[in-house]
Amino acid sequence: MPATDFLEYVRTVRDALDSLTDSGDAVLVDLQVDQRSAVRGYIEGSIQFYNGSELTFREFLEPREANLV
Repeated sequence: MPATDFLEYVRTVRDALDSLTDSGDAVLVDLQVDQRSAVRGYIEGSIQFYNGSELTFREFLEPREANLV
């Protein structure tokens, strides 16, 4: 089920990141959240894995109406 608002989406992302650290796959997770409205916002962060590699991500969420054909 897709998220219905920005904070729900952030909770989903946090849960996924928490599962990485809980399982031991990642040793450090940094997440920055900038909510701009109930449905819009910016997320950025990084994940450091146990082998020293790092993944950096950024995502701007701005929903649009779908044009169904």
